Amino acid sequence: MEEVITISKRELQEMIAEAVANKMVKVRKDFGQVAITDEDIRIVNNNHPKVLDLLQNPYKREIGSAIYPIIAGGRWDSNIGSDSKIFSTNRLRDKRGIYYHSKQNLYTSLIHEQLKSLVLSLHGATVIKDLTDDEFQNALETYNEFKNFFLDRYNVRLTKLKQEFPEL
Repeated sequence: MEEVITISKRELQEMIAEAVANKMVKVRKDFGQVAITDEDIRIVNNNHPKVLDLLQNPYKREIGSAIYPIIAGGRWDSNIGSDSKIFSTNRLRDKRGIYYHSKQNLYTSLIHEQLKSLVLSLHGATVIKDLTDDEFQNALETYNEFKNFFLDRYNVRLTKLKQEFPEL
């Protein structure tokens, strides 16, 4: 037979409060607060007006100035060139046969994942949950430094392109 004990309501509340206080609260860890965004790329591209113009236009051919006509309200206007893409000096053809000065599937989310993988590798981890709280804070700082380095080098690249190709 089980032994029955009696405790007061106040004692029960204290026991529950103590158990809850001792339970470790898990903090959600992610790089969202420092992640590279379309806006970061857009800021760099906006510093280079000619590059921005080339990024925003879809072209009919790999070379030449013929611009693909944008049909307002049609299926093409939703996927026109973007001011938040990484500039490519060569025009790249998409699956519809339209040429852009950017790789249409090189999204900032891919750049984010590559930066995140690099940071995690630096800390000897493959996933964020492998990091201690201190390592995670250090990883956030490192990610931010890598992101700023990436954006700076991209800006330097566009500046050098302007010097090499005056038409840019």
